[in-house]
Amino acid sequence: MPRPSASFSKDSETVLSGLLRAGDVLSVAISSLLAYALRAGTPELPGTYVSATVLGMVLTANYMHFARVYSLASLRRQAVEVAKVVGAWVAVFATLVVVSILTDTSELFSRAWVSLWFSFSLGGFLLLRAFAALQIDRWLKSGRLALKMGIVGHGELARQVDRQVRQLGERNLRVVGFYDPEEREEREGRLEHGRIRGGVARLVEDIQHGDVDEVVVAMPWNHEKRIREILRTLAGLSVNVRICPDVFTLYLPLRGMTSAAGVAFLDVFERPLSGWDLVLKNLEDRVLGPILAFIFLIPCLLIAIAIKLDSRGPVLFRQQRFGFNNNPINVLKFRTMYADRPPEQGVPQATRNDPRVTRVGRLLRRTSLDELPQLWNVLKGEMSLVGPRPHAIDHNYKYAVMIDEYLGRHRMKPGMTGWAQVNGLRGETQTVEQMRARVQYDLSYIDNWSLWFDLRILFLTLFVGFVSRRAY
Repeated sequence: MPRPSASFSKDSETVLSGLLRAGDVLSVAISSLLAYALRAGTPELPGTYVSATVLGMVLTANYMHFARVYSLASLRRQAVEVAKVVGAWVAVFATLVVVSILTDTSELFSRAWVSLWFSFSLGGFLLLRAFAALQIDRWLKSGRLALKMGIVGHGELARQVDRQVRQLGERNLRVVGFYDPEEREEREGRLEHGRIRGGVARLVEDIQHGDVDEVVVAMPWNHEKRIREILRTLAGLSVNVRICPDVFTLYLPLRGMTSAAGVAFLDVFERPLSGWDLVLKNLEDRVLGPILAFIFLIPCLLIAIAIKLDSRGPVLFRQQRFGFNNNPINVLKFRTMYADRPPEQGVPQATRNDPRVTRVGRLLRRTSLDELPQLWNVLKGEMSLVGPRPHAIDHNYKYAVMIDEYLGRHRMKPGMTGWAQVNGLRGETQTVEQMRARVQYDLSYIDNWSLWFDLRILFLTLFVGFVSRRAY
């Protein structure tokens, strides 16, 4: 079930968000006029200044929206909100600077006006948020932001909805109580954390008196006739009514609902990349892949020479692993183990002071430089620069049985580096819990992919991805 705060909101929150949007845009305009008045002694802006101001207002409205600075959760976290606002405003100004350079108009603007405009606007944004924070505190104390939910039902499904709301719900979401769908007369009773306030008639009264803002019908779908009767009863009331599917008790990862040909479908799994996201991901690999291959060409040649001088055998090592959609691929690595040792059963993981690892190989494995030949896999389209690391096939079979979500890692191309690796989860996995933690990081990356996320991981790889105490 999605987090309740993502779908349930009070009108006061929506109004506050809208006022902030309007206030931000007005701050840009007023700050521009004030800055010019201080600099030139008149608030009458020249045409070029008006164009820059209008463009700044438009960019602010869009960049602030994309930075998600208007959600209640963000507004209540002042440090996060300030960082997002500053970042969005810097991005707006950077865009304006680029536009002025491309249009050859940068010399038409006063540097003093630009500096004052930037400072005054940023000050206006922060003052607005300070006021919003005070208003939110007042509304929280008065209960105005509390979204009051009534649950129709009292079985396992209803109790599970209640537990989920209490565990994951925000402070602005509160379960008022349960309503017995079969109980016509008003009665009260205890039910786990909440109470049975009565039947559907009592629910109607509570809605009319403003005691319930949202109604969730949490009943098994085999009670279709009674559900229809309840919905007909609630149809004439001004209240949001939602139906919780009884598959919720199966703990499926429901991601939303899709309607096609008049039929409603529950979304359980979705492709992590589609549309422009897929285009951006492929473009990232096709642009950065050749650049990195060129940068690391000389280091790769030096490593190949070192491997040849250190021990007999080929420079490269090929190993079959599972890639995108569980399709097998041959992953390239620099050879880090002796080639003249007898073959071993399975693919045992390298351990500390492993006698199979060569002197050069030990350095390569600790710094992950043995992975550099996988740039060829990236150029071939079999791998990505960033993604879940591909594991040996034997390890796949082993952990797929132990960890339910393990194979979900293959919904995206495997990567040379990943979110798990920059968080220190690489090298030998001695326990199932260590692998489970790695899988959770991989799945979190897949579910939250963005181009900026990839660039962040690549940047972090330069500092933390090449060193690990567990890489042997």
